[in-house]
Amino acid sequence: MPDTEYRFFRERAAKSLAALDEHRDRSHANIRLPGVASRNGRRFDSMEGFSRSLLLLSFLREDRSSTVSTQFEKYRRGIVAGSGLGSGSWPRPKDFGQAIVESASIALALAIAPARLWSPLSADEKMQVASYLTSAARCAVYPNNWVMFPAVVARSLASLGLPMSDERVYISRARVRLEQLYESDGWYSDGGKDRFDYYNNFAFHFYPPLLSLLELDLVDRDVTASRLRDFTRTAYGYFSADGRMVYKGRSLVYRFGTTAPFWLAEMLGCSDLPSGSARILGERVFQRLQSDGGWESGLFTYSWAAGGHVDRQPYSGPSSPLWNAKGFVGLLAPANSPVWTSRYSPTTKPILVGQQLQMSTVDVPAVSVVMAPHATPDRRLVRDFLYDADLYSTHASAAQSNQLRGGTRFNLRAKEIHRRKAETVDELTQSEVVLGWERKLPRPLAYRIRPPRVTVKSLKVYRTFVRLDSSVLVILAVRALRSATLEIDGWAIGNGTVAEDGHNSRVVDSVEGIESSLIPVAGLDSSVFGSRRIASPFGATSRQPTISTRLQRGLHVLAYQTMIAPIDTAPGHCNARQISADEIVVETSSSTFTATATVSGLRVRSSCGAPCQSDRQ
Repeated sequence: MPDTEYRFFRERAAKSLAALDEHRDRSHANIRLPGVASRNGRRFDSMEGFSRSLLLLSFLREDRSSTVSTQFEKYRRGIVAGSGLGSGSWPRPKDFGQAIVESASIALALAIAPARLWSPLSADEKMQVASYLTSAARCAVYPNNWVMFPAVVARSLASLGLPMSDERVYISRARVRLEQLYESDGWYSDGGKDRFDYYNNFAFHFYPPLLSLLELDLVDRDVTASRLRDFTRTAYGYFSADGRMVYKGRSLVYRFGTTAPFWLAEMLGCSDLPSGSARILGERVFQRLQSDGGWESGLFTYSWAAGGHVDRQPYSGPSSPLWNAKGFVGLLAPANSPVWTSRYSPTTKPILVGQQLQMSTVDVPAVSVVMAPHATPDRRLVRDFLYDADLYSTHASAAQSNQLRGGTRFNLRAKEIHRRKAETVDELTQSEVVLGWERKLPRPLAYRIRPPRVTVKSLKVYRTFVRLDSSVLVILAVRALRSATLEIDGWAIGNGTVAEDGHNSRVVDSVEGIESSLIPVAGLDSSVFGSRRIASPFGATSRQPTISTRLQRGLHVLAYQTMIAPIDTAPGHCNARQISADEIVVETSSSTFTATATVSGLRVRSSCGAPCQSDRQ
């Protein structure tokens, strides 16, 4: 029932606010939650607790209950105390400081609910608050999603009748940078060409659409709507039918906040998804969050699944999970809005075009996406498993799975972080895909694979992927500089138990009804199949399948299938014939090709025998 679903979210939003009451200081300007402090320090963490919950409160602007009205009164007092210089005041804004981020949330909340947060303030109090927010807007910011924060403050203050004299400067800067960061299909890169993650949900498709909803457009309204439509159409496939999301990227602790763009798209009338999709997705994600321990007694936590905890970044503190509040933005739509009343009809069409791997409809048990690593020649490959793994899934962590190991794990202490857009095999560029599709490359296909190349002590490994019906075929070209052991890890699942199978490595999670398997295809006949327990966000004692094989000095071509799917799912059709240690012929349901290991990489030829293109290595 629509009214039931509306009340479901409204009651949980109110409970989340009530749970914070015991953690307020006397000024009401700071909320001090227990837990490990962020690198910013406790003062910023307590400001974060206030600002992010204030944004949540603003979504309840039409709620006239006495409980919510009391909350508005407390937060008004906090706004005045925090922006002043007395007891409970917030840290003063400085260049690249966290106060800039939190000031944007405060300003936005004032613009959303001016009648309940702004109008009751005196003229002096308004000037004091505006002065604090203006000083934050004029600080230098990072050239990523942060460019929107000064503009959000400027647009919000203008709506409150106190425009900044240099408002146009910050609006213009944000617009220019947003255009530079925009890639395609609704996706923005968060500060660089390879940085794609859920900040598309938390920021790029939160602030501009919300400002458009408030008629405070940051960028052209039609552009905002068009990009939001494209994004929600592709990003919907990052969620499974049971409310899980693909475990990829930083700030995953804000996971309910990932649903915000879907609410905004429906409220702005620019969604191509089935009616009611935002409501259904929001309910599923929140219920999964709650069942995983991510929302306990009204407080958002770092729990992920089965006793595991989300990867935590240094900038995250006890209050950081309150950005889950962005997922409640749908409460800005009244209970009789189509957002709440429309009937939901699951689509039978594929939701994802350029981002999916195993998903054919909205309602499936698992989703996986393929990463496209780009190693730079003659340079050590930097590993960040939140961005740089080969495959990602809703039901398993790539933090220590889907990785190759040659006697040691990859360097985990690298200074650089690479964030890369997730794509399917058939959407990669010619230099990365093993077999192109007709719309991308003319047939016959034959070309050399450029890096990714991984050097692990005595092994140099080149790899690429082929999408099969229910699994992914991984082909490796390995150059062993001396005799060495290559270890291959599969998906780590939370409640995994070993399933006996002498022909492959298989782990089963009977609770979730999924399995993780590594199935040898070529070059792995004398391998040892096993599994290992590791800690992951999906469980403190997760288990992953493994294959270990001993390689002699020289060139080798290996192939295997990796799969995470419902229990007893048949792997994709794939046969291989070993021509020699460094060459195999592979036949799938749609293609036949030859893979050859060379000193400089992996060469793939279609069955028609066309010559390979030359390629820099």
